[in-house]
Amino acid sequence: MSSAGLRIRPIESINGGHELNEVFFDQVRVPRENLVGEPGMGWTYAKYLLDKERTASAYLYQNKRELEKVKEIARAETVKGSRLIDTPEFARKLARVEADLLALEWSVLRILCDEQNAHDADAVVSALKIRGSEMQQRVAQLQIDALGPRALRTFLHEDHGATPLWPDYVQGRAAQFLHLRAATIYGGAREIQKNIIAKRAFGL
Repeated sequence: MSSAGLRIRPIESINGGHELNEVFFDQVRVPRENLVGEPGMGWTYAKYLLDKERTASAYLYQNKRELEKVKEIARAETVKGSRLIDTPEFARKLARVEADLLALEWSVLRILCDEQNAHDADAVVSALKIRGSEMQQRVAQLQIDALGPRALRTFLHEDHGATPLWPDYVQGRAAQFLHLRAATIYGGAREIQKNIIAKRAFGL
């Protein structure tokens, strides 16, 4: 569609919807007093800001929140009469993810405090983006592991009302798990981030 020099072209998503768009501005004139920086430098400025925003791409707030949901599920689900959270195998998985998330949080805090680092800061935040998006997938995987067969809830029933068999914490877990398979793609693909790290940190 178009309006006053603006064109929006829908891009088909993998599920057949129109979730993403390309936006074009045709024959648009910007008043000189509204110009930010130098003409023709917009993409350069955008790339600079993109590098800085990737500290937030560690998704600490979401990872910590969703890890608490893992614990909620594991306290409610039982295996042979014992709470799942008390079983050695699951407790070990949970502890490993929790320790890695704490390490990620400290790494983000170091960047925010402008701590001196042997490597280029942009390379470091790219590493945080990789670790943060991978952590999202790991936490979502833990939720699915904790739910076991209940994780099929989205596919077995259309009614999402809570029942003793399907408590509230089941709803949405499978959908989120599937959505987060793309976490290492959107916001800067993992492979691109690794290229940035190779160039900025190691000069490759």
